[in-house]
Amino acid sequence: MAIVRLERQFFYNQIPLPDPDPGISAKEVCEFYSDTYPELAQALVEGPELTEEGEVYTFRKAVGNKGARIITVEDLAAGHVPFPAADFPEVDFSLMTKVAQATRIKGEGMILPPSSSIGLI
Repeated sequence: MAIVRLERQFFYNQIPLPDPDPGISAKEVCEFYSDTYPELAQALVEGPELTEEGEVYTFRKAVGNKGARIITVEDLAAGHVPFPAADFPEVDFSLMTKVAQATRIKGEGMILPPSSSIGLI
């Protein structure tokens, strides 16, 4: 009996990505390629799927345009959250709404504070 290490194969958008280092995890490989493909910074790692060629991992974008939950500063200033805030218990929408309302200029749009001060929008 012999122990054989399976070759790992990685794919993103059907593009094969070479294994940069067999000693790191699949998630670390995904992070490695995020310099080339920035959308991989938040990607999902699917696999491994065992094939005759080895272990196959697929990287998929975690968030796409379809079904993405987007809220604008204007929505917040108007007091509208276009999806259930309960889906995001870690986000303080009331504070974000107050910031958005406080930065509104009459008829001239918004003055936005630094993004780090309002978090996810």
